Amino acid sequence: MELFKIVYCYDEGGIYVGEDKAILSPLHAKIGQEVYLLPPFSTNVAPPETPQGKRAVWVNGAWSLQDIPKKYVEVTTTARIIKIHLTRALQENFPGELLFVEISGGAEESSESKTIKVNFDTVVDAAKQSAVESLITAHLYSDEKMVVIRGERDAKLAQADWLVLRHIEQKELVANQLLGSTSLTEEKYREWLQYKQLLRDFPAIVVDVTNVPAWPTEPA
Repeated sequence: MELFKIVYCYDEGGIYVGEDKAILSPLHAKIGQEVYLLPPFSTNVAPPETPQGKRAVWVNGAWSLQDIPKKYVEVTTTARIIKIHLTRALQENFPGELLFVEISGGAEESSESKTIKVNFDTVVDAAKQSAVESLITAHLYSDEKMVVIRGERDAKLAQADWLVLRHIEQKELVANQLLGSTSLTEEKYREWLQYKQLLRDFPAIVVDVTNVPAWPTEPA
C-alpha cells in the first residue's frame, strides 16, 4: 500500500485550487485496509482539463467547467491615447473598482497597434464592459478627431485673414494718399497677427480630444 495518494482540493465555493496529499490511515493499514485521510475540501476525483477562460468547480459531488468571471476589459486599437486622461475618467466612473490601466504592443501616443487593458477589482459584467469600451473610444486620440479640430482652426484663420490683408492693402493706399486711414489701428493689427499665430499653434496644445481647450479669443 502507498503511504499517500494525490487528492484534488477546492475552496469553500468549490473552485479547484490545486493538489494535496491524502495520508494512509495507520489504524486501517494495521488491519490490511487501504483507507486514506482526505484533507478538508478535497476529493480523489481528478478535475477535467480546463480550457482558457474556464475553471473547474466541485458541484454536487462532481467537477463542472464554468466560465472564469472577467475582471478586465481589453480593446485593441491603432489610435493614440493619453493613458493618464483615460485613467482619470475611469476612476471617476468606477470609484473604488479600478486597479490599473496597462497599454502593451505599442507606445500610447503612437499609431502602432496596441492593446489597452483596464483591470478591475470587481467582476466585469456586460454593462460594465460596454461602459468601459465607450470611455476608451471617447478618449482615443484619432486622426479623424484632429481633422475636425484643424478644420475649425482653418475656418477661424480664414475669417481673420481678410482683416489682416485688408489692413495691408489699406496701408498701401494711405501711403499713396488714396485713402485717409486704415480700418485697424496698428495696435489692433498686431493683436490680429498674434491671434492668427495662436490659431496656428492650437492643434499642438490639444492633448485630450475629449477635453479640447478654449479657442483663442478673437480681438474685439
